[in-house]
Amino acid sequence: VKNGPNLAGLGYGGEGFTSFSIASPQCRQRLEESRRMRLASLAMWPDPPHLDVLFTSPRGNRSYNAVVRFVFGLMHDQAHLDQIAKIVRQAEQARTGLTPPPIQ
Repeated sequence: VKNGPNLAGLGYGGEGFTSFSIASPQCRQRLEESRRMRLASLAMWPDPPHLDVLFTSPRGNRSYNAVVRFVFGLMHDQAHLDQIAKIVRQAEQARTGLTPPPIQ
């Protein structure tokens, strides 16, 4: 397997300029950016947090405090873990030519 940017993983026949591998600088940069943003969102909470301040959804049917909003962000992150695991498995298979064991 040639290591370099290509669109083969998207079904295109030739090399391109975009890489969608877990090893790509773009992918690692996005993962690090997500981690940095999550930590920054915790750092902006005052001591003690004002849990009585509520955010009302645009539909106006629910209101949430900072803890609930933060947990929603964690749930969003959790929803992407299977996708990231799949990408890591594909990268491992491409790198070694072997199929890694299934994720338990």
